[in-house]
Amino acid sequence: MAELAERLEVQQPAVSKLERRQNLELNTLRAVVNALGGTMEIIVRIPNKEPILLSDYQE
Repeated sequence: MAELAERLEVQQPAVSKLERRQNLELNTLRAVVNALGGTMEIIVRIPNKEPILLSDYQE
């Protein structure tokens, strides 16, 4: 996780704290995913409706 801390430009204890959290804010999760070189998509599913895909979720 030292690599993740470096990519997020935070200290290692901050990454450890993230790992222990049960609920992450979307902005925090997006920052972690982006730091790892990934992308994030959110699919909203509502009964009797077509799914809504939110790609590259932005603030």
